[in-house]
Amino acid sequence: MSPPVTRREYICTGCGAKLPVTLGCWACDECGGPLDLRPIAPAPRRGRTGSSGGGWHGSGVALPCEGWAFDRAWLGELPTPLLETSPGSSVWLKCDHLMPTGSFKDRGAVLLAALALELGASRIISDSSGNAAAAIAAHAARVQIPCEVFVPQGTSSPKVRQARGYGAEVHVVPGGRAEAEAAASRASRGKGVLYASHAANPHFHHGVKTWAYEVHRQLGFAPEAVVVPVGSGSLLLGIAIGFRELLDSGSIDAMPRMVAVQSTGCAPLAGRPPASGAPGRPRPVAEGIAVPEPIRLTQIRQVVDGSGGTVVVVDDQQVLLAHRDLARRGLCVEPTAAAAWAGWQALAAGQATRDHWVIALTGSGLKTGAPESCSTQTTGKGMA
Repeated sequence: MSPPVTRREYICTGCGAKLPVTLGCWACDECGGPLDLRPIAPAPRRGRTGSSGGGWHGSGVALPCEGWAFDRAWLGELPTPLLETSPGSSVWLKCDHLMPTGSFKDRGAVLLAALALELGASRIISDSSGNAAAAIAAHAARVQIPCEVFVPQGTSSPKVRQARGYGAEVHVVPGGRAEAEAAASRASRGKGVLYASHAANPHFHHGVKTWAYEVHRQLGFAPEAVVVPVGSGSLLLGIAIGFRELLDSGSIDAMPRMVAVQSTGCAPLAGRPPASGAPGRPRPVAEGIAVPEPIRLTQIRQVVDGSGGTVVVVDDQQVLLAHRDLARRGLCVEPTAAAAWAGWQALAAGQATRDHWVIALTGSGLKTGAPESCSTQTTGKGMA
């Protein structure tokens, strides 16, 4: 059964301008601000009755796409496990590293591929530090639309190979995330192109909101706090949308506190200048959140502050320790995912709590040099 469908329009987060959902629209024409998606009214479902629907229809989530397009773009995204950290614990791990391409980015990529089908795109273009590149490339292959992805220099080679393996044309751009984004934006101005940006296109966030619905269904209630690694903010913003919808529907009584975790090497939420890309300074081990100038920085801050949450900054040593700890619990995740666990450990140190916490494990360690990355052998950095 396909998920419900909604008609929609874009609304600028800066000036409030309303714009139609079209191929060439990914920022406000008036002020250049980022766009949100405003559902207008339910539309009749046009998907095939009895189709898989990603398992999301059972949680009551309404997605901004046509059912037939979702059916074609779906790659088997099902609710991912929610694991207790220990028997009887109130701390849970949401295992999105087990998604079809190995990261939470599949949640949003399926909606962007569906959007490309709806709008008749002849090409899909995206930019990424790796995981979104793979997710967009895979879903573009699923819907048989040619795809180009732009990744910054230094992106993990397994992620680049993964995107190329799906048939995408991968461009490695000298510089960091900003340079890759600029190159993708320029290339997206051609006719018939959908700029499938996980940061700019709000359809992505409405795919990610399924995370909140799944957690609510798996626990039977909303946790008091959610811990998320934050780079561009697409995961945190999507989760917030999901819990806000649950709150507005009366399904939950309060929003969880949103805890954003960043790295000392790149922590714009904490006002710290990025180390990534600076001459002679190493790239943070949590490369997936090394985004020095997220386009939705104001929105991210509003979500964190409005929920009573906080920003936690962890260093590479804390991330690597958390990475080893998760591996020894049987979880092979990438360092970016381990940053969330490191953030929770930093918050929980020496404190007793009865709150229910859910920590987002975002990406697979198999993309960052595993099995070595999840090995218990000592590495050159002094970590296992």
